[in-house]
Amino acid sequence: MREREPTAVGRATAARLESPEQVVPALTLAAVATAVPCARLFTTHCLRRLGIRGDLADTAEIVVSELVTNAVKATGTTQHLSALAVLTTRLSLISVSLRLTSTSLFIEVWDRDLRPPRLGQPATDQEGGRGLLLVAGLSKQWGYCPTDQGGKVVWCELDRAGSTGCPQGSTG
Repeated sequence: MREREPTAVGRATAARLESPEQVVPALTLAAVATAVPCARLFTTHCLRRLGIRGDLADTAEIVVSELVTNAVKATGTTQHLSALAVLTTRLSLISVSLRLTSTSLFIEVWDRDLRPPRLGQPATDQEGGRGLLLVAGLSKQWGYCPTDQGGKVVWCELDRAGSTGCPQGSTG
C-alpha cells in the first residue's frame, strides 16, 4: 500500500481540476456512528443512478466509510445514541459529496474540525488507525483543504479507468 501524505488544495489548484460531468447533491448528516452506513448507502444509490457499478463503486463505498468515520471521530460522537438523545443533543454535522468526471470520481467529506488529517502509523496489533492509509492506497490522490465556512474538506480521487460503469440511462 502506498503511503502518501495528503495534499492541501487551494482555490487555484481546485479551479484547475477537470469540470465535473455529474455533481451529486451533498448529503448532510449528524456526526454520529450511524452516519457511516447512511453515507455508504447514499454513495451506492448515487453511483447506481449514474450507472457506476463494480470495482469503482465498491472502492467508493470503502473510501466513503473511512472518510466519514474519521469525520465522526473528529467532530461528533462514536457512541450509539437513542432517537431521543439525537434530538436533544447538539450534534455536529458532516457532509458527503460526489463529483464524477470523464476520468475520475471525486469524494469529498466536510467536517467542522480545522485540524488536518494525519496518516496513522499503527502498530501491527493495533485495531484501528489505518483508515487514511487505506484511502491513500485505493485512491489516485487525496488531500484536504480548509473551507471558507469553517472546517475542512478531506477529498480523494478515484480513477474511473477499468471501471464497469454503464452509460447513463442504460440498465447494465
